[in-house]
Amino acid sequence: MLTRRRDPHDPHDTYAKSLSLLQLLVRQAPNLRHGYRAHIKAFFVEHGSKELGSGLIARRGFFQSIRPTPGRLMVNVDTVCGLVYEHRGRLIDVMAAWLRLKDPRDLNKLQRHEYADLRSFLKGVRVTVTVSPEMKPKPIADLVERAALQEFDTETERLNVKTHFERKYNVKVVHEHAVGVRLGRSAIIPAELCKIVPGQLFKRKVPAHLQPDFLKFATQRPDQRLRAIRAAVGGNPSEQQFDYANSDFLREAGMTVDVEPISLPSQIIGPPPIQFGSRQFNGALDSLVPTGGSWNLRDKRFWRPGSNLKIWAVINFDRVEERQMHEFLRTLVANLRKLAQWVLQDLNNAYGVMKAQCAPGEEPQLVLVFLPNSATECRRDVKHWGDISTGVSTQCVRGGKWNGPRMTPNQLDQYCNNLALKINVRLMGVNSMIDSPLTKDILHDSMVIGADVGHPGPGVATRPSMTGLVATVSPGAAFAASYASVQHPRLEMIQDLAHMIEAYREKEMHMKKSPPPKNIFFYRDGVSEGEFEQVAQYEIPLIKGELEYTPHPHSEAFRKSKIPEQHHPRLLFVIVGKRHHVRFFPKSPQDADKSGNCPSGLLVDDHITNPNYEDFYLQSHSGLLGTSRPTHYVVLANETGLDSKTIQLLTYHLCHMYASATRAVSIPAPVYCEQPFLW
Repeated sequence: MLTRRRDPHDPHDTYAKSLSLLQLLVRQAPNLRHGYRAHIKAFFVEHGSKELGSGLIARRGFFQSIRPTPGRLMVNVDTVCGLVYEHRGRLIDVMAAWLRLKDPRDLNKLQRHEYADLRSFLKGVRVTVTVSPEMKPKPIADLVERAALQEFDTETERLNVKTHFERKYNVKVVHEHAVGVRLGRSAIIPAELCKIVPGQLFKRKVPAHLQPDFLKFATQRPDQRLRAIRAAVGGNPSEQQFDYANSDFLREAGMTVDVEPISLPSQIIGPPPIQFGSRQFNGALDSLVPTGGSWNLRDKRFWRPGSNLKIWAVINFDRVEERQMHEFLRTLVANLRKLAQWVLQDLNNAYGVMKAQCAPGEEPQLVLVFLPNSATECRRDVKHWGDISTGVSTQCVRGGKWNGPRMTPNQLDQYCNNLALKINVRLMGVNSMIDSPLTKDILHDSMVIGADVGHPGPGVATRPSMTGLVATVSPGAAFAASYASVQHPRLEMIQDLAHMIEAYREKEMHMKKSPPPKNIFFYRDGVSEGEFEQVAQYEIPLIKGELEYTPHPHSEAFRKSKIPEQHHPRLLFVIVGKRHHVRFFPKSPQDADKSGNCPSGLLVDDHITNPNYEDFYLQSHSGLLGTSRPTHYVVLANETGLDSKTIQLLTYHLCHMYASATRAVSIPAPVYCEQPFLW
C-alpha cells in the first residue's frame, strides 16, 4: 500500500498509521541501545563530541526514517549534529558557564535579564540530586533565588534548606545565596547539589558566540559524511551504531535492511545563459554561460542600471582609519561613479544618528553604513530606520570583509562588485537576466510567487507567526513586490493569502498596465509532508477563489483582483522542501565539483520519489562548505500544461535570478527572498 499511488478514497489515517508503525520498527532497537525513546528520529553518540563552552557540548548523531518510493521501501540515514547540556560537573557550574560568569559566587547577584535568561535555559532540564541517589531524575520546574536560605516547616520546627541538607546528608552548602532550582511542586534544591542527566538536547537557537565553532564542528565534506554513515550502518562492531541485522523487532516483522547505499540514475541540467547590458552604446547585449554554478562580473555591465544616484551618504560606526575608508570608497566609486558625503558617528546610538543625519525632506537615495565585525543590534537599528521609519535604502558594509589583513586588490575589486550588485537593485536596477526560451515564452506573461510562514521559536506561544510572500511584477520576472503579515502562532496555512495576491495584482497592473498573467507559478516553502493535503485543500482553492476562508470570507484572490473568469491564470503549485535528510554523493572524485559535492544542476526524478505525488530532487547550487543539500520539489497542482521536464528546467533557471549573488542559489529566487523574519 505504501509503495504505490494511494487511492484518493482510501483514508489518509490508515496510510499514516502504517508508515508510523514501520518507522517505529526500524528505529526502536538503535534508539533503545543508545538510551533514547523508541520513536525519536535521531540519536546522538558521545564519541567525537566537543565541548563548546557556555555549558554546552556539540555531539554528532544519526537520523533514520522509512521513505516509501515506487515499488519498495527505503531507509534514509544521515548524520546530524546537535548541542547537549554539559553533564560532567555540578549544575551550578553549568549555570555560571551559560551566563559566562567567572565564578559561581557571582550567581548571588543576578540582574533581572540574567535570571530570566538562565530560567529559560534550564527549565525542563532533568537533573539528579547528588546526595540522594535513590531519588529519580526530575525536570527543573523553576529557579529559586537564595535557594539554600528558603524556609519550610517540619512537624517539629522551621528549617531552611541549607540546614536540612546539613543535618540529613551531612553536606555543607557553600553557595547559600546562589540561585537554586525547584523540582516538582515544592522540592527546593541548591544548584551545587545537582547534576544534569547526560544526553539532553539543547533545543533553543545556538548562541551567537558559539555559532562559528558549532558550524566548524558540524561541517563535513561529502566523502567524510558518507564514510561516517557507512561505518555506522554496516561497519565493524566498534563503529556500528544501528546493527539492523540483529534487531529483534525487524526479525519478528520479517524485515531486512540492505546496508549498501543505493546507486541512482541522474542527469545534470544545463544552466541558462546569463544576459548583461551592452558594453557599447546601442550595441548587442552581452551574455555568458555559468560554469560550476557561478559566473563573474568582470568586464560586464548591468542589464539595466538603476536610477541615477545623485545624493548618497556614508555613515561610519566602525573604528577604522579614515584613510582606509577613503581608499575603499575610491574603489567603490570607480564601480558606481558617484559622490559621497562623510559622517563619522557613535556605534551606540545608531537609530538616533541615522535620524539626525537624514532629516525628513532631505533623505539621500542611499546610505552606506560601515559596521564593526560584530554589531547585530546596530545593524538592526539601521535597517529599522531605513526599511520601516523612512523608506531610505541602506547598504551595510561589515568590518573585516572590506579591510581584511590579507585582502588583495583583486579581492577588493570583487567585493566592491558584489556590493554594487546590491546597490543597483536598491536603485530599481536589474543586474542580469536569464537568456533562455523560458524567459521569452513562459516567464514573459507569467507571475512567479514565493511564499512561506515563519514561526516563533520552540516554547514561545505568545508571539504570532509571520507570513511572507514575494511575487514578480514585470516581464521576465525581473522585478518583484513583497508582502508580510502576521497570523495565529503555529498556523501553517497562510490566512491572508488571497489579500496578498490581490495586492500583487494591483502592483503588477500599475507597473505593466497589462492583462493578468496567463500563469502563476506558486512556490510554497516550509510545508512538511504531513501538511501536503491541508495545503492542497485550503491554499490552492484560496488562490483560485473556490473557497471562502475565515477570517476573510470574500477575499478570493482572482475574483477580488477583478480578473474575468475566462482570464483566470492557470496555476502551478509547487512545494519547496529543504528540511529533509536526503543527500547525494558523487560516485568518484571525477564526478564531483571542487568542494567534493555533486555538481550544480543535478536532477533526480525517479527511484526515490514519492509514489503519491509528482516530485523531483534538484541540487541547483554548487557546494561551498560541507555536504550540499538538494531541494525536494513536490507538484501539488498543475493547470499550466507544462510537462515535468519543463517544470524542472524552469525551477532550475529561476535559481539563477537571485540579484545579490553571481551564482545559482539553492531554491528559486522569489522563494529565497521571501523568507520571513523569525522571532
